Amino acid sequence: MSVNISKSKYLSGLQCPKLLWSLFHDAESIPPYSAGAEAIFAQGHDVGVLAQSLYPGGLSIPWEASPADKLTLTQEALKRGQPIYEATFAAGGGYCQVDILVPDGSDWNIVEVKSSTGVKDVNLEDVAYQRYVCEAAGVAIGRCILVHLNNQYVREGELDIAQLFVHADLTDELPAIARRIPDRLAECQQVVASGSVPDVAIGKHCSSPYGCLLKERCWSFLPEHAVFDLYRGGQRSWELLDEGVLSIADIGADFSMDRRQVVQRTAVQTGRPQVRKAGVQRFLKGLKYPLWLLDFETFQTAVPRYEGTRPYQQIPFQFSLHSVEAPGANPIHHAWLAEGSEDPRAGFLTALQAVLGTKGDIVAFNVGFERARLDELARRYPEKERWLRKVNDRFVDLITPFRNFDYYHPDQKGSCSLKAILPALTGKSYAGMEIAEGTAAAREFLRVEHGEVSEEDRQAVRQHLETYCEQDTLGMVWILDALHEVAVQV
Repeated sequence: MSVNISKSKYLSGLQCPKLLWSLFHDAESIPPYSAGAEAIFAQGHDVGVLAQSLYPGGLSIPWEASPADKLTLTQEALKRGQPIYEATFAAGGGYCQVDILVPDGSDWNIVEVKSSTGVKDVNLEDVAYQRYVCEAAGVAIGRCILVHLNNQYVREGELDIAQLFVHADLTDELPAIARRIPDRLAECQQVVASGSVPDVAIGKHCSSPYGCLLKERCWSFLPEHAVFDLYRGGQRSWELLDEGVLSIADIGADFSMDRRQVVQRTAVQTGRPQVRKAGVQRFLKGLKYPLWLLDFETFQTAVPRYEGTRPYQQIPFQFSLHSVEAPGANPIHHAWLAEGSEDPRAGFLTALQAVLGTKGDIVAFNVGFERARLDELARRYPEKERWLRKVNDRFVDLITPFRNFDYYHPDQKGSCSLKAILPALTGKSYAGMEIAEGTAAAREFLRVEHGEVSEEDRQAVRQHLETYCEQDTLGMVWILDALHEVAVQV
């Protein structure tokens, strides 16, 4: 074995040999992680540091140290008989850093920390690999524990670390996986030693257990309107690929599809929108004016920040509201954006109640999200429950005529999202906006209101947030106007 393969590269090799080879031989061509992915990694790091307090008094191996220094410092720390944070080992052709290594009599227990809320199959592979490397390095391993977040924990008062985390003992689940590691590691070594990139067909492994950074490159042979854009295609899309069918336009008449998929194929083949005018008219006639077009922005954090919140609970921090008195009337805009790091939920409700009228339909896109947030707020603020229940009863979902395929444009590419429908139906889009999607909005809000930034940066981001959220509800106004035009076309 010519190189020590790190845990992350080993897991990459299990997912795709082509990815593993590229990490060693063509790393400069691999696109960087997105800002969203980097934020997830940073959050995971913070959770890992927080979990160290479950095992206090430990020795920390500096993250920034060289691999050689980490190995030396770990060997010195083992003599102290204290917990070790980021204990590092290289043996048996493998390399790993253990989040927390805990002394247990004459043995050591591996504690792997994840910011997820449960145990996944890849976590078993992860911990089994750590055990293999540790034991190859001569460390006697007792138990293997996965510490993850408890999604049933609700913060009340100071953060309760013991309640925040769940300890899952994986020890008895690892032997079957461990037996396969030497052969798998040998295969990884062969891939790394190869002078040419492995020829690996695309497959479900491109997205599981993690989204692959090579996916865009490997999938580039597919045409526009590929079979993977088929609405709710799922396994059927892979069946089509296996049959050599790449484009939706080429799906044969003998291939079983539901009505919406047939509509999509016709749209691709003709290059024209497909309209069921009766369905569009029925939706529009059912609307009760004045309309209130509403959109929320929310953030979520692994560690709950506020009273009465759970890990990853969605916290609304912004809304945009356009009111329309009658079809074709000029919309009136109302908006609110939280300021500072305090819990924004009470202010959100107060501001919304002040501007949301008591009559007419409340229109949102994919209303399940807004309704769920209001249900959560009703439980937290019982004095608002009656009003919130009435609000939830008034929602109308603008996605309805699109999910029913009463209107479908080929440029939607199988998607019924607002960001797919808006440009297809109206020609308008989010292109060129500084903030153009919800996860970026949440990330930027947390950065400028919970972090240390200049006032100039903060105010600029707040303006971008207001522009983005307003576009969501103004976009719904434009979509409704376009649907009215569709409904009267001959």
